[in-house]
Amino acid sequence: MFLCPQCKGANIRPSLLRGPGDYVRSLIQFYPYRCRDCRRRFHRWAFDLRTMLYASCKRCGTLVLHRIPRRKVTESTFLRALTLIFGFRAYRCERCRNNFFAIRPMVRHAG
Repeated sequence: MFLCPQCKGANIRPSLLRGPGDYVRSLIQFYPYRCRDCRRRFHRWAFDLRTMLYASCKRCGTLVLHRIPRRKVTESTFLRALTLIFGFRAYRCERCRNNFFAIRPMVRHAG
């Protein structure tokens, strides 16, 4: 999840590309965003290293997940067989309550 560098809020959205500088930056996946709380405009990479290394929700993108039994995920029988063969883990997203399989491990939260 992206955070605003000024207010540390999570209520941000993509901003429109303005001027040639934004278009050049977008070629290397460096996009503008705007915080809806403090209205600050900033640039950041379109991808986040944490979401590439750890499991994240396919629906909302959050990293706050819980492990659940595989039988709780409603997928096709073919996909269920693949999860047993390759050792996929079953997760539940706390935000949108989505159940899904992923091969990447979940983030260990301090607490």
